Amino acid sequence: MRIQNTADSVSRWCVLLIAGLLPFFVVPVVWVGVAQAKFILIALLALTALLSWLFARFIEGFVRIPRKAILFAGALLPIAYGISAFVTGGAWTSLVGTSVAQDTVVVVTVWFALMAIVAFVSTRRPRSLLHILRAFLVGSLILVTFQVLRLAFPAVLSLGGFLSGNSSNIFGTWHDLGILAGVLFFMAFSLWKTPVVSALYWKAVLALLGLGSIALLIIINAADVWYALAGLFLIFFIYHVFGYWRAGFSLGRVLTRSILWIALAILMGVAGYWGQQYYSRLPASLQIAQPEVRPSWQGTYLIGQKVFSNPKTFIVGSGPNTFTRSWNLFKPTGVNQTDFWNIDFNSGVGFIPTTFVTTGVLGILAWAALLLALFWGIVRFVWGKSEQSTRTTLATMLGVSAYIAAFQIMYIPGVALSALLFLFLGMVVALQLAEENQSIVLGLRALGGAGIARIIALVVVVGLVSFAPITALRATASDLLIQRAGSVYTASKDLQQALKMVQQAVSVFPQNDVAQRAAVEIGLLQIAELVNSKTGDEATKKQQLQAELERTISHGLSAISIDATNYQNWLELAFLYQNLVGAGIEGAYDNAKEAYERAILQNPTNPLPQVRIAQLAIGRGDLSVALQHLSKAIALKPNLGAAYFLRSQIEAQQGTFPQGIEDAVIAARLATEDALAWYNLGAILYSAGSYDLAAQALEKAVSLQNNYANAIFILGLSYDKLGRDDSALAAIGAVAQLNPSDATVQQVLTNLKAGKSALEAPTPSKNVPQKTTK
Repeated sequence: MRIQNTADSVSRWCVLLIAGLLPFFVVPVVWVGVAQAKFILIALLALTALLSWLFARFIEGFVRIPRKAILFAGALLPIAYGISAFVTGGAWTSLVGTSVAQDTVVVVTVWFALMAIVAFVSTRRPRSLLHILRAFLVGSLILVTFQVLRLAFPAVLSLGGFLSGNSSNIFGTWHDLGILAGVLFFMAFSLWKTPVVSALYWKAVLALLGLGSIALLIIINAADVWYALAGLFLIFFIYHVFGYWRAGFSLGRVLTRSILWIALAILMGVAGYWGQQYYSRLPASLQIAQPEVRPSWQGTYLIGQKVFSNPKTFIVGSGPNTFTRSWNLFKPTGVNQTDFWNIDFNSGVGFIPTTFVTTGVLGILAWAALLLALFWGIVRFVWGKSEQSTRTTLATMLGVSAYIAAFQIMYIPGVALSALLFLFLGMVVALQLAEENQSIVLGLRALGGAGIARIIALVVVVGLVSFAPITALRATASDLLIQRAGSVYTASKDLQQALKMVQQAVSVFPQNDVAQRAAVEIGLLQIAELVNSKTGDEATKKQQLQAELERTISHGLSAISIDATNYQNWLELAFLYQNLVGAGIEGAYDNAKEAYERAILQNPTNPLPQVRIAQLAIGRGDLSVALQHLSKAIALKPNLGAAYFLRSQIEAQQGTFPQGIEDAVIAARLATEDALAWYNLGAILYSAGSYDLAAQALEKAVSLQNNYANAIFILGLSYDKLGRDDSALAAIGAVAQLNPSDATVQQVLTNLKAGKSALEAPTPSKNVPQKTTK
């Protein structure tokens, strides 16, 4: 019994820690993201709570499972995601993903495990619900206090540079913080008369939360949050009116008792409609914005339409966490005309609409089942009768669950918000069970086949559920090691230390294609270091170079084997082979070209692989092939300056100056602040004999970069052709100061000082004896 109580106590404390630490927990180092820190916390504590709870149940001899629709509907999510991942190929991208991608099998399983363990722990000891809610309120008060103080002292409370911008916070995105502030502001009113804040000090905590959250709501000023809050307060107004009417109150008393809720609903609606007007009057330091970019409803619909052209994908989708792949395959070409043309969006307009694309009808039915179970719980609550002591608390949990669930449809919530949704849903299940004790009891000590089968089934289910956080933690640890390697190399240029961390990242989770790509990049740096090394035995260096080359190529091939549908993996492999072309490695050119072509197949509307192939062809001297690919890149993105730049150089080299000048003009117009673009235009104009226009272009280049020696040199030559001798002499003199050892520059300067043409060949001196033959 003592062991069982200890195990139950461990599981309860784990849930309390999740609720209390989730709002503000971070690891304040630059290479650990806010979402990653919170997910590690959730996964570790949820796994510990689940295993402790199961251990206690084996000792007790039976398992009591709440017979509630929300719990069983929630179980459909990991099942639907698992089936979708299996049918679409079972790629690690769908199972785990990277950077705490939520649209994966393991993360959805962790969310279900969180909901289940909260429900299981709370149903055994109903007072645990009070403790969980209070822990959440205290943690939220720490968060709100910190964020309000940080508005006044941003530098002091940057946590040593961990929080860089004004919108940086310890919860998630700026928008996430606004949504949470809405939850807290609502709770400040809805929980006021509940046992959760029965003592005066708890009411003080709630009051402070209300004040802090409304301050954050005003400063964040997200219209969708205001409107969602208005809807939530309006629903609560209707709920109170209906409740008081059923209790027999007169219409006047009903309206009097409910007027606060309708007043708050109106106030929130007004804030949403006219919020921008008052927001513009706030001090500049409080006008904080964090831009958010994601596909629109129309863009998400178009991607889904393309994905669902196949009956199989209509049922199971393209696979969990594959929206990026679908976006790259089917994105509208018009996106290339925007500033976001090169963003690989990993989600659509909202999380649940994204799920529709990635897991098809199967996934959307699972989410629909959960939302319908929540809606049915609200309907039953409103029409039914419940214990007065828990009624308002249950109403609050149902309300905030519906509020956050709404944002799952119209937004992409971060890790903390998604975790809170399932935390609150678990509390809803526990509160519903407190009112209607309907449970399924499974005996674990019964002899015979049925008892053994129940034990095996329970162990298998818990094993699968436990596998999710363990795998997710491995993947997250691998990502953190990569991020730390990047941070270390940026700060100290310590290649060996960075290499060690990347190797650890690959070792921790070999299925992480990002780690494999990082190993390729580190390997290229290592190869360059070995090639440039002037010390050591040549034979030893050759062996080391060969070993490093083989290891780097193997990492590139491993990234492809992990996910051959990710064009980034093909680009990395192509870049590796392209670097080997110059070293004369046999087959490097063909392998690089093939990898670029595979990247194009996976991302046909992205012009960059076309430009990369063109650069590869230029290096080999195959200018006709380069022109073909540059023209394709321009067709995909007519405002891609780099493609015009390269094409203009090839055209000038081939002597087709009119076309070359036209492309160079476009490149300069697309990059008006780029000195190289203006230099390129000036150089081509000079070669074409348009010296006046060349001088104008080169003067622009020099105005952007006043020590640009090449531009100043050709500018001086242009001045010479135009007869502007003083300007030519001044320009070439400036180049001579920048490059005092350049013989060509010195000769041009000598010619100009002698009144000769800048490029006139020197006359042999008469004092130099001539070579004679016998």
